[in-house]
Amino acid sequence: MATMQQNDTAARLSLRRGAGALMARASRKLAAMANAVEWESPAEAVHWGQRMPPRRLRDHLCGTVFLLDDFYVQSAVVEATRLSAQLGHLPGTAVLDVGSGLGRLVTGMLIEFGDDVDYLGIEPNREFYEWCVSHLESEHPSYRFRHIDIASELYNPQGAVDGAEVVLPVPDASIDVVYCWGVFTNAIPAHVARYISEFARVIRPGGKVFFTAYVEDDCPEVTFNPEDYVPFDLIVPLHVVRYSTEWLDDQLRTHGFQVLDHRYHGGMFPMQSEYTVSRTASS
Repeated sequence: MATMQQNDTAARLSLRRGAGALMARASRKLAAMANAVEWESPAEAVHWGQRMPPRRLRDHLCGTVFLLDDFYVQSAVVEATRLSAQLGHLPGTAVLDVGSGLGRLVTGMLIEFGDDVDYLGIEPNREFYEWCVSHLESEHPSYRFRHIDIASELYNPQGAVDGAEVVLPVPDASIDVVYCWGVFTNAIPAHVARYISEFARVIRPGGKVFFTAYVEDDCPEVTFNPEDYVPFDLIVPLHVVRYSTEWLDDQLRTHGFQVLDHRYHGGMFPMQSEYTVSRTASS
């Protein structure tokens, strides 16, 4: 049994190194393409019929490739189709987008679903929030955004709200789909635990939650900016927060979630894994 486990661990490590090298090469190529585009995009830029956030704001997202208009819109459509193909989204389904950023998911939803939606985005970065209100919500009122001044050493160090005490501004059992891309990847354990608790409160029985995380089987419960883990330099606090699978699964079980799908390193960026979980009707 020990030999089988050792072989499995070795295979995972080999897979991790291979995937990391592949993503590093792809990231360098895409970054070179991104650096070739004009840095300043017009505030009212439109691409494929969609409002495009200025590149100076997109540069704060996870990867230089978001500076490319085609990549930004195509990745948005991929995430929107995830809602219907994987998370059970139908017309009128209540969607809560935690960490809505510059409304990338909304860009895809507008292409896929139009305005027949019930969407609320939560964002701690005020400049991101204000851009979304001015350029998305103003033209598509069924897409609503709220700003919560959640403190984060990385994104919002002067925030007034402790992430360990945050209360999402929605009633109990009122949400069908929670979407949370690239939040746990930069969050401390107390904040991750609180978000999972809040997801359990707001989700309807049978509802689904999607999130990404840096997670591994053979590691400490939490590691901040782990060495030699991702193919990019870790130069800011909470740039990468990696959790053990055991710790994360325990948090999910504690709040009545069951894992429906865990795609190990399945995300479009190096090492991010994708989780889809559901809260059972009896929880």
